[in-house]
Amino acid sequence: MKRSAVLRGNRDFTLLWLGGLVSGLGSQTATLALPLLVLAKTGSGTLAGLVGTLAGIAALVTMLPGGAVADAVERRRLMLVCEAGSAVAAFALTTAVVADRAVYLAAVLVVLANAVLGSLYLPASAGLLKRMVPAAQLPDAAALLQARTSGVRLAGPLLGGALYGIGPAVPFAVEAVGLVFAVGCLAVLRTKAAPTTRLVAVVKPKEFAAGFGYLLRHPFLRTMLGIGAVLNLVFGGAMLGFVTVAARLDPSGRSSGLIAALAGAGGLVGALLSPRVRADEHPRGWVLVVCLVCAAGMAAVGWWPSVLTLAVVVGCSFLVAATATTVFATVVMIRTPAELQGRVQSAAGFVSMAVTPAGPVAVGALLDGVGVATTFGLLAVVMAVAAVPAWLAPSLRTPAPAFEHVER
Repeated sequence: MKRSAVLRGNRDFTLLWLGGLVSGLGSQTATLALPLLVLAKTGSGTLAGLVGTLAGIAALVTMLPGGAVADAVERRRLMLVCEAGSAVAAFALTTAVVADRAVYLAAVLVVLANAVLGSLYLPASAGLLKRMVPAAQLPDAAALLQARTSGVRLAGPLLGGALYGIGPAVPFAVEAVGLVFAVGCLAVLRTKAAPTTRLVAVVKPKEFAAGFGYLLRHPFLRTMLGIGAVLNLVFGGAMLGFVTVAARLDPSGRSSGLIAALAGAGGLVGALLSPRVRADEHPRGWVLVVCLVCAAGMAAVGWWPSVLTLAVVVGCSFLVAATATTVFATVVMIRTPAELQGRVQSAAGFVSMAVTPAGPVAVGALLDGVGVATTFGLLAVVMAVAAVPAWLAPSLRTPAPAFEHVER
């Protein structure tokens, strides 16, 4: 029997996946609607951008402590509390919008609350998944979860725009209902992930950084994390560049929407393919494929900036990158001991989040200063250079640890 078929028979995984699908779709509708709401109420692009900046700062500050807490409490219960808290926040924002009172303040408080709750939920969910799914099925489970994320990021903004057109409070009400559904799914899970250590033992600055220590001690994880940080930096900026070039070629916005949709579609297909390409068995080869495909794509956009070029490059780049990202996330999950699961997941996420915001700023400045050809030429060089450590690193010349040999 195929592992994917076995997963479909896993009651708790199905509930977890379905609850996350519904709540994630609601959250993505709100993600699009929130800046539209702030712009409508304040007329200020700066204030709209400030909301996102504050959310990013809050997530970054609370990410490492969140991972430590996730290692010291029962994870299903923590996830339940987080989703319930997010539902309350979404209902509160809906009420503020309907009443048209203190909307901006409510929006700021809600995004801050969601950032903090997300820093607790994500590492807890990784620990619960490892307890819920046998090790041999984790690659397929991770692929399905990543595909779910890509799918809601693809469909959510489209739904959010339509719902906002009905009424500014509607997307947030839909988000609240989706979160309530997720709470219900979590409440009936039978799987529990009891803590392996006491809360008082991990709520210390030294313990917050324990995840970094684990990642740095393992050459394979250390090398992949470094290369992944470069990829996140480049992709964070390249996406802005893709959309900017598309907007210049087609001011109607249709091409920009197509590019965003292809990025989501590429990520979705890449996640679904990840268990089948066996990138964990040939890590060096697959990392080289990602770096060189993306480098060639960036160079092509700089040399021939057309909508067709953008479409092909975005689709292919996000497909191969999503495949590699899903495989790396699975290996991290499998290699990490249960007592460090939350802190290691948070450490890996911290590195990604810390470097990603620099990409759009750098690419935006380059586009204004030196133009499209030079900007994408530089991005191509960075991606090509990232292939060098992948080629030289001894830790990537052998397969990642076999799934079935990992102690649960």
